[in-house]
Amino acid sequence: MTTEREREESFEAYPATRLSFDGGPRIDLRFRPDDDERRALRELELGPSFAVLTAESPRGEEPEDLSPEEAERRARENIRRTLRFEERLAKDGVPFRRVDATAPDGGHRARCVAVALSREEASRLAREQEQVALFWWDGRRFWVWPAEVESDPRPLPAP
Repeated sequence: MTTEREREESFEAYPATRLSFDGGPRIDLRFRPDDDERRALRELELGPSFAVLTAESPRGEEPEDLSPEEAERRARENIRRTLRFEERLAKDGVPFRRVDATAPDGGHRARCVAVALSREEASRLAREQEQVALFWWDGRRFWVWPAEVESDPRPLPAP
């Protein structure tokens, strides 16, 4: 079980993320998207705004000292959560694109989806998946938007 402090620390790591869209652009959230990247994001056909969220690692759980067996079990559970999440979106008729979210050093990876939903609907979905936060594209820039953490939304890149 994660503490509020651990969820806050997880939230603090969001701005240093790279998003790789399936069949689309790679966006490093530490930098403001340039014209080509914004054009590529529009070409994803998710609308003028969209959210990027995951079903993996609920509550920001990323324990560091796992046995190989426990790490493998958690990896399998994350894959199951992702597949169930994608099945639900497809069943509900929610357009989505797969996205890999990685730390700049490659030390962390999460399978995500970009969804064509309102920010309120995406936030509700993130909370249902027990996620600390989501990324929100407003048509000009990305934001880290809190879900299960008490914080203000933050524009990216972080100041």
